[in-house]
Parts: sequence; structure tokens; C-alpha cells
Amino acid sequence: MKNEVKFPSLNPDLAYLCGVLAGDGYIKIRHTKNEYHIFCAGNPQDEQEYYQSIIAPLFKKLFFVKVKPRLLSSNRLYGVSIYSKQLVEYLLSIGLQESPKIEIKVPLWIKNNVNYSSFYIRGIADTDFCYKFRNGKYPIISGCSRSKNIIKEIDFFLRSKGFKPTICEYGVPDKRNEKGFTVINRIDLNGNNNFEQWMKLIGTSHPKNITKIKQSIYFKEKLAGDGFEPPIFTLQS
Repeated sequence: MKNEVKFPSLNPDLAYLCGVLAGDGYIKIRHTKNEYHIFCAGNPQDEQEYYQSIIAPLFKKLFFVKVKPRLLSSNRLYGVSIYSKQLVEYLLSIGLQESPKIEIKVPLWIKNNVNYSSFYIRGIADTDFCYKFRNGKYPIISGCSRSKNIIKEIDFFLRSKGFKPTICEYGVPDKRNEKGFTVINRIDLNGNNNFEQWMKLIGTSHPKNITKIKQSIYFKEKLAGDGFEPPIFTLQS
């Protein structure tokens, strides 16, 4: 990337992007090739609008980096691929980790600030969590990660704010692992109280989540009448 990269001050937008990269992204340095790579992508079937309307504008807003989301990895993924030594070194300097992300650590500047933590968790949740409504009425927010640490960090933060999450771990078959399986760590937020508090403190920026919420019986019967709108992420002016 030939364009000069802008280095922003620490802010909620940056915290959100750090969460996104902790979820669906990776940072890779190949010193032998002098290659500095940032890759972030999701499912082409339901993530294209997200990368076009949220992620690409966010890179431009924060870093003056113009990226065009596209199909990647033989059309299996859709997102952004950026080669920039300046940007990689900056992201590592503020606490992000080079892949592989075995245990994800929350940068201290985020961990020590409630507002930044909320945006960071929103970024992770928009990429690695899902929203479900049992029978259309009972809300469930679930997230999974190979990193036990990041699930524990999220659990600790949410409990400190009055949430009642549940966490567990389980193995899934994985031929690439010498043990034959990979341990997955999961967090669940069940029920109305958890859901409504999540919407007030964390929210979601992902178009597919917003659509799913608004189409649920739960939303139509309980929240729409109260004038409720899911908090939508907007770039700071």
C-alpha cells in the first residue's frame, strides 16, 4: 500500500475495529518477503453489506486507507485484504496480536475503559457471535472462540455490569490437531434481561443482526411498542 497511513488517537471506533480483527481478522508478518498483511473476512452470503457499509469506511475514517471489500480465498470469504507495514506495526503497537491467535488478550487501553470495552466486545460479537430467538420469542446471544482467555475476559466484564452469562468448553473434531479435536470456548446470554441490557450497553452494527432482531416476534411484541431501536454503530465525526 503506497498511501501514507494516518495514526488516530485511541477512540471507540478504533476499539471496535480491534474487536473485529480479534474476531474475524488476522495480522501476519513474513519477514523473508518483507510482507505485512492484514486480512479480515466473513461469509459472502450474509456479510457483504457489513464489510461495504461498516468495515471499509472504518479503515478510511481511522487510517485514510481506502480498501474495497471483495471475494477472497477462492470466493469462500468476503472482506478486506491489506498489505501495509505502517498499519501492521501500528496495530501491533496498540496491543493487537500477530496470528496465530492462540490466546487473545484485550489491549490494556481498552480493558481499562468501560466505553472502549463495550465497543471492543461489539466488534468481536459482530464477527464471532450469533443472535437467536427460540420460537421467535426467547432471545439468546452466543459466542464461541478457541481462545479461553477472551471468553473469560468478556464474561468478567459482563458480570461486572450485571449480566448473567454462562460459559462452557467442548471439543470439536479437528484432523489438523494432533489430539484429533480442538477445544472451543463458548459464552451464552439467555433471556430478556440479558438481551435488553446487551442492546443498551453493547449493541450491534451488523446489518444481518439488526434484521434478525427486527424480524423476531420478540421485537415486534415487546420492544417495537416501546420505540426500541438496536444501537447502531456510526463513525464518529
